[in-house]
Amino acid sequence: MARRKPRKRVFLGSEGISERNYGQYLRKIADEHDLQIHLDCVLPIGGGDPLTIVEESIKSLNRNTTRHGEYWVKAIMLDSDKLGDNAERDNLIPPLIERNNIKLIYSTPNFEALLLRHFPGCENRIPPAKESLNELRKVWPNYTKDRRKNNIL
Repeated sequence: MARRKPRKRVFLGSEGISERNYGQYLRKIADEHDLQIHLDCVLPIGGGDPLTIVEESIKSLNRNTTRHGEYWVKAIMLDSDKLGDNAERDNLIPPLIERNNIKLIYSTPNFEALLLRHFPGCENRIPPAKESLNELRKVWPNYTKDRRKNNIL
């Protein structure tokens, strides 16, 4: 019997449930294309300021590394509109990221705007953060952050 090649592990820390669901959607696409990766989508705390999300993601990353081994890629998704609320705390992020070899993925200005750009005719749209949810609901009327109600998976 042929032994299956081990998958490369990818860590994706996320700010909220929608980002984690998006990671699970990417995992499904990878599986459909027979990519040899395992996407470990982690929701460390379900929101908060960027530094807290990074710190809690690193805790989850370290726990999972101890239990299951090293990751091939490590990344954390953050909304760019949250940066700048507290410059002192924001300045603590780069050393943590560098020390742990993590890539930051910024949703500009937030995750709903990123999702909006997945729809035909909206690929270049970047609405202001406060308008992105309403703009997304124009093309995806039933969108909600509740993972049980979205059909992304």
